Amino acid sequence: MASSPDSPGSPSSPSAPGTQSLHASSFATQVPELAQPWRSASFPDATLAITNDDLRNEVPVQDWDLAEGMEGWATAYSGHQFGHFNPVLGDGRALLLGETTNGREVQLKGSGPTPFSRGGDGFGTLGSMLREYIVSEIMHYAGIPTTRIAAVFRTGTEILRNGRPEPGGIAVRVASSHVRVGTFQFSRLLDEHESGKQQKDKGKATDPVLPRLVNYVLRTIVTDSSITDSSSTASSIAELSGPASIITHAVRTQASLVASWMKVGFVHGVMNTDNMSLAGETIDYGPCAFVDNFDPAAKFSSIDTAGRYAFGQQPTIAMWNIARLAEALCGTDLSLGTKTSNTDAPITDVLTVDEAAEILHTFPKLYEEALAREFGGPLPAEGEDLRQWWKEAGSARNDYLELAIPRNFEIEQAIEAAAAGDVSVGAELVASIREKKWQDPGPPAEDAGPYVTYCGT
Repeated sequence: MASSPDSPGSPSSPSAPGTQSLHASSFATQVPELAQPWRSASFPDATLAITNDDLRNEVPVQDWDLAEGMEGWATAYSGHQFGHFNPVLGDGRALLLGETTNGREVQLKGSGPTPFSRGGDGFGTLGSMLREYIVSEIMHYAGIPTTRIAAVFRTGTEILRNGRPEPGGIAVRVASSHVRVGTFQFSRLLDEHESGKQQKDKGKATDPVLPRLVNYVLRTIVTDSSITDSSSTASSIAELSGPASIITHAVRTQASLVASWMKVGFVHGVMNTDNMSLAGETIDYGPCAFVDNFDPAAKFSSIDTAGRYAFGQQPTIAMWNIARLAEALCGTDLSLGTKTSNTDAPITDVLTVDEAAEILHTFPKLYEEALAREFGGPLPAEGEDLRQWWKEAGSARNDYLELAIPRNFEIEQAIEAAAAGDVSVGAELVASIREKKWQDPGPPAEDAGPYVTYCGT
């Protein structure tokens, strides 16, 4: 079982041998209310199954020892799950370990129960961790912003999933940030709860969390280049309020990200607000898949029965999620937070609903522009012959045809092999993508039936 660290307070660094190259989490330091110090379960029989050679120097997992568990932080967030709000979610099977020397966050997935597990066991299967490794590498080599997996461990244990025992697995995930839309939602609720409690008890005011989160995100995630371009009316973060900068950043990065998904036929499958990264990276690959044929209604997740997150719905859902971010930031005085350093970006005013709406409504145009960039030129006009448009796409068409996007059944074969303890199929698939040797095996067999995915990670 997982247990909390022996002494209170945040760990200064991960405790397992070999992890000294990681620095303490700046997120946990700046907003400790959102990061619960915790220790992973112990895995005395854990062994490395796959190492990502691209990240070997940044995250030297070959030296790690999971036998005694690792100290880190389970982070808190809320989330709209299929449109229904859940105020308390958080890392139910993950642990933030710290940061690399270049500031990227390192997290364990499948490392055991946490305070946010909500009755779950906190573990993951080897197959589900391999899925995230494979698909995130597909996305990376297609030039799409994504979190990546530095390594997958076999835990040496079995866990029960879908009525059968499967080998356990742990993934080591690397991300620019794990701050999500749901992180802002939780912070807003936490501040409102504390404010109400102070008014009732006439207690001493506490330092609000949301302004400090805004400062942290402005300092570590939002940049001038992520909120402006040649047609923008704002030339820098300094010309926008803090919350306006964050929403502008989210609109621009998500419009670009989702356009890149649509280009390669990627269906995320679970675009809840807790699965939208403020860093603009693809995150949480549980029930994802790729379309074999263009179909806006394509969906694969076993739990998305209504098609909320279908292929063609993804731009709309991204905009809907950003609206929830705006709700968390609107109408509250974010200048009240204590600044943590002289380099914090200024927070100058309260964001109004009208201001947020004006920014949000730029999303459709930005998305269309991003999609046009993905295809190297103007999109076909309504009624235009698509075959002729594609024929004239030239170099953009050639670049597209060179993308390595494996078939769903290839990924599934790798996962099934991992369930039997063999990770070599998945490793070879990723190697073929990295080395540009992948060959399209063609569409699935006619009698294959519909492809269905499950939230295994």
